[in-house]
Amino acid sequence: MKISIKKLAAALIFFSAIFSASAQDISEFPLDEKSKPVFEKVCQKISDRPIVTGNFEQTKILAKLQRQIKSSGTFIISAEDGLLWKTTKPFPSAMAITDSAIIQTSKSGNKSVLDSSGNETFEKMSKIISSVFKGDAKTLEENFEIYFMGTSSNWTMELLPLDESLSAVIQSIFVAGDSTIKSVWLKENESNSVRYEFSAHNFPTALSPEEKSYFSK
Repeated sequence: MKISIKKLAAALIFFSAIFSASAQDISEFPLDEKSKPVFEKVCQKISDRPIVTGNFEQTKILAKLQRQIKSSGTFIISAEDGLLWKTTKPFPSAMAITDSAIIQTSKSGNKSVLDSSGNETFEKMSKIISSVFKGDAKTLEENFEIYFMGTSSNWTMELLPLDESLSAVIQSIFVAGDSTIKSVWLKENESNSVRYEFSAHNFPTALSPEEKSYFSK
């Protein structure tokens, strides 16, 4: 189904308005001595669950092209293995991000591997991005200027990258949730943005052999 330019423009305005309002609100709450214990409690709750699975919906806004691209599927966040996005719509595919590689698996099972072992920049960026999903408080504090508001059961944080290689790609990251992460919003350069909404969370104690296979080269 084609989306009209009018609808796309309206969507861009809608997302920009939400982002601006969120930024204005949370910019008044830099992480400090009062909020840090709550922030650490939130991170602890997230990190206490080494494996999280569920469903995701992704909305990508390409401002210059006035395009809105949506996709959905399932996800895995594994402290040991990495991150997996298994897209079912619009086209089946899977992408795993580990400490040393990005592994894409096609519908037919063929793999394409970007092996970055020994690439210090890639490994650093992978660790930084993974820290957002894994609740690694120490890494977050070392690599982001943090703004935090809410309680341990209803919170929002904004992360501004300190690392130049990351800030060249991502201007800021909004994360919101309760006892787990419910949404992640990445504001990229050139007014582009990507929003993930997570649902149907599960917390298995181990991955199945099939799930493990997505992380292997």
